[in-house]
Amino acid sequence: MTDAAEDFVEETLGADHEITCMICEGIQHHELVARANEDGDDLLVIGDDDYAADSR
Repeated sequence: MTDAAEDFVEETLGADHEITCMICEGIQHHELVARANEDGDDLLVIGDDDYAADSR
């Protein structure tokens, strides 16, 4: 499963996309906060490219 997801990201974005693909298992919000804390991030933005459908 992990390899398939990483292959999908590379195929979709290209090999030189400067994006790190990390697949984690667990409770979503716990994993997101843990990854943000590891990198010292203070802002986490989650979304998709279809922002026109939602004005919030």
